[in-house]
Amino acid sequence: MTSIHFVVHPLPGTEDQLNDRLREVSEKLNKYNLSSHPPLNVLEQTTIKQCVVGPNHAAFLLEDGRICRIGFLVQPDRLELSKPENNDG
Repeated sequence: MTSIHFVVHPLPGTEDQLNDRLREVSEKLNKYNLSSHPPLNVLEQTTIKQCVVGPNHAAFLLEDGRICRIGFLVQPDRLELSKPENNDG
């Protein structure tokens, strides 16, 4: 089953940090048997050809040519972001 989730990743950041964050989210989803947010459930039943994300919306181009736009709000006070690790050595 397909599901859609949004992950916030700080910039600058490394590809390894992003992969670690995605792994953490995946583990939480599997551990707690979570699914997509209810408005996104309808997208699980269709094929998404393309996705673009802006500061306040995500838009999905569906296989049949329809476009679905979903608004979102990032709440900075609820983010758990740590400083990027410096692995220069």
